[in-house]
Amino acid sequence: MRIVLNSVGSTGDIMPFLALGQELKELGHAVVLAAPPNFQLMAEGIGLEFASVGPFWENEWASQLSMNMVNAPDPTRQWQIFFEGFSFAVPAMFNDLSKICADADALVASCYSFAAHMVHEALKIPFITIRFAHFGEENEITKEFAGEAINQCRIQMGFLPLQDPFGADAHSSLLSLYAISPGLTGYTTRQAPGFFFCKDSTQFRPGRGLAEFLAEGEKPIILTFGSMVAKDSAAMMKMVVEGLESVGKRTLIQRGWRSLGLDAKSLPPYIKLIGHAPHDWLFSQASLIIHHGGAGTTAACLRAGVPAIVVPWMIDQPDWGELTMQYGATSAVIPQQELTAEKLAAAIRQTFGAYESYQERAQLLAEMIQAEGGAKSAARRIEAVVNGRSRSLDTPRKVAVDLKTVPPASLYIQ
Repeated sequence: MRIVLNSVGSTGDIMPFLALGQELKELGHAVVLAAPPNFQLMAEGIGLEFASVGPFWENEWASQLSMNMVNAPDPTRQWQIFFEGFSFAVPAMFNDLSKICADADALVASCYSFAAHMVHEALKIPFITIRFAHFGEENEITKEFAGEAINQCRIQMGFLPLQDPFGADAHSSLLSLYAISPGLTGYTTRQAPGFFFCKDSTQFRPGRGLAEFLAEGEKPIILTFGSMVAKDSAAMMKMVVEGLESVGKRTLIQRGWRSLGLDAKSLPPYIKLIGHAPHDWLFSQASLIIHHGGAGTTAACLRAGVPAIVVPWMIDQPDWGELTMQYGATSAVIPQQELTAEKLAAAIRQTFGAYESYQERAQLLAEMIQAEGGAKSAARRIEAVVNGRSRSLDTPRKVAVDLKTVPPASLYIQ
């Protein structure tokens, strides 16, 4: 079968689909990852066909969108900002994805890719959805505000509005899966086969500077905030470094795709600034991981079996922090808006003061998560479901759209 995978967003939104693509390819299927162009090298590096769909994500537009979401007062408004800020690209995404899916046997997409939902409705293609979290993000207020933004885009493109576009209507009636741990969340393995992880990055080799730093002493703290963007990154990181310096622990600070406003030469010798390194490799080098609580980073941290401190910024990140703290793998949750050098230093000291306890719990969770089926189980489910369906049997929910009326792909501009 030819299966198209589609997701939108930053690295944490794309990596699970890369993992799923690897497993589907191993089952003998032709897989196409349809994603923003900055993920082309990742896809082709693991042998997946790539098709560019959506605007380039790691740029000023995406940074501003992330910053606007971070500064919003609550998750409801954050979701609304995301969908409103992203809607300009949907017509071109719909056009591109429709062409890619013209000869495909199935479309597997993120629940948040509402262009994919419209492609399914227009082409009658068998459709499967993947969701990365389960924390009540579909509450009534959020459904209303996010749903309004989604429906406005649908109407502009000639589709009828949906009753619940961010809730029930965001899930495929054919197959809808959560890419999360059943053991951690209480879902069944049919609902949630496990986190989706790419194959181990055993071929990754750190640069000389990083390799020498790791060899010089005990395992370091690793700090990463992923794609989060602070209003004043330099001030934020100055505060973080002050907290780290007060405890004097060896630390690696990983940049995202935005500058942190840090001068590496100004750091003490036991704190080092680094760029990209795959989390499955990087986190295995850590004694403690300080992260933002994104679903993908949380999953990688849990699989590594390393204690964590979570500094959540938005959406479901506080929930991931609280959940992992309930299981004893996370020692503290400090909202980004409340973070100070003193609070960070106190959390680090408290973690190392009871380190054996946190490490034991983290390693127990790691054993559970590593034993779950994850992307491999999901790929088999998808294969079985699609084999039992045909495009002629899949009834579209709404009217098809004439592709001639949709802007071309070159219109990925705001």
